[in-house]
Amino acid sequence: MEQENYLLPEWQADNLITEIKDLQADKERFTEVAKKKCEIIMGELETRSLKIDNEIEFKKAQLRAYFMTVERKSTKTQETYSMFSGKLVMKKPTQKIKHDEEKLKTYLLNNAEGYLKEIVTTKIDWAEFKKELVVDNGNVFNKTTGQYLDDREGITLEDVAESFEVK
Repeated sequence: MEQENYLLPEWQADNLITEIKDLQADKERFTEVAKKKCEIIMGELETRSLKIDNEIEFKKAQLRAYFMTVERKSTKTQETYSMFSGKLVMKKPTQKIKHDEEKLKTYLLNNAEGYLKEIVTTKIDWAEFKKELVVDNGNVFNKTTGQYLDDREGITLEDVAESFEVK
């Protein structure tokens, strides 16, 4: 038995589905065009940036050559020369200590445990805990403990708006 009080006749509703699918296809097409344009623009940016970087390096080389001809201020770690528009700085070569976390941990366990510290991380198994919760008259109820939980325990309710999809 058919109802006669539809707001839209079925054929119009069916046309709307077709129109939505066409609009979604347009959106996907526009997205692909935009992605391609972005790739082209990013390629051009990379090309121009490389050219600019090369020019900067050339100018730095010229300044380094100039720097070597002037009397510089020298400290243990660097040499400097101040100019009107800025400062030229040459940092002296040095050595940096690096480490392999696992190998060093083994060494320290055997030779110097005082440099080791234990860090414990506790995380919530939300997927499992959520199975114990139900919404009862706008309140969250824990089925296992029989307790109601709220913001004091870190539990709140969030309203999720209705959604409607066409597939």
